[in-house]
Amino acid sequence: MTLKPLPLIRPQEHERYEINSVEDAINEYSDARRAECRVDGRKIKTFDSVTYKAPIGRCYSIIAKDCARKSFVVLMKTLDEETDAKNIKIVTAKRTIEVELIRQKLIVKVNGEKATDEERLNEYNIDYSEDLVRVMLSEGVSIRFNGKQATVKLSNYYKNAQ
Repeated sequence: MTLKPLPLIRPQEHERYEINSVEDAINEYSDARRAECRVDGRKIKTFDSVTYKAPIGRCYSIIAKDCARKSFVVLMKTLDEETDAKNIKIVTAKRTIEVELIRQKLIVKVNGEKATDEERLNEYNIDYSEDLVRVMLSEGVSIRFNGKQATVKLSNYYKNAQ
């Protein structure tokens, strides 16, 4: 078995996040290696890199789901077709997280309550800024959302599983 050194420069297409611990560094590195689905409201790039034209309407559409264990589902809908604003909803057994773009600012709700306290957001593994929210689920799933586009990354655990 050949061991390769960690890359010194991260891929440029990924946003930069603050790394505060070894766990954050491992998650950030391994996140770049995961299967990715990207949805922007007009098209969808699937986990196997196929792109489809598929508009997201005003009703929720499933963009990712654990069909085997039913541990999570990621939903997306259009809030305003003129501004292209979207809403995502992440449902797990323990909580429901909603993120929506209101007046050019992302608003996070956990179990229906607005979450602005950094300590509370950290408790739910949510990295928050006014223009990007990243949610890490314990199931090896990460979701990035900027109000118009969502990116879902899955660990290899979900590969070839439906």
